Amino acid sequence: TLYPTFLDSAALGGIATGPDGALWFTLRNGFSIGRAAIATAVTIITTSLPSDTVGMLYSANVAAQGGTLPYTWSVIAGALPLGLTLNPSTGAITGTPTAAGPFSFTVKVTDSSVPAQSAAQAYTITINPATTSTTLAASPNPATFGQTVTLTAHVIALTATGAVTFRDGNTTVGTATLSNGTATFTT
Repeated sequence: TLYPTFLDSAALGGIATGPDGALWFTLRNGFSIGRAAIATAVTIITTSLPSDTVGMLYSANVAAQGGTLPYTWSVIAGALPLGLTLNPSTGAITGTPTAAGPFSFTVKVTDSSVPAQSAAQAYTITINPATTSTTLAASPNPATFGQTVTLTAHVIALTATGAVTFRDGNTTVGTATLSNGTATFTT
């Protein structure tokens, strides 16, 4: 079906915008119908991506416009932060980063037109180190000379492992292994 606005020329019987947004045309012989789709260029419209912290869930989308859907997404240079992935169908970058630092990479989008169109955009995501806090307690507090004292350190971090060394000034009092974020030493 052709639509009512026609432009006559030497060979064309008419040109109209079809129901799919493409240009449809007939030739003067009345028997040939053609379709010419004029697609806009595909472009990436996301200009920057947010930073995050090691161990925290990350989710951001790279978006495009123009071209012909569906799009295919890929990383063509550099690398995403460790622990993050790019969904090739949606452009979503998700995961949990496992290392700190700036990570630079280039994302490419390719549309479904024939021939395919593509665009690329460079990004840098900064992943900050995980925060750690430590609280100390002594029991009893206050203590008297010669009394047994239990020292406890609570380490709050994403994955607290290792040992805690308890000191009195520059003198090491003792060392205890962390278990579920807590180290306890009794003098």
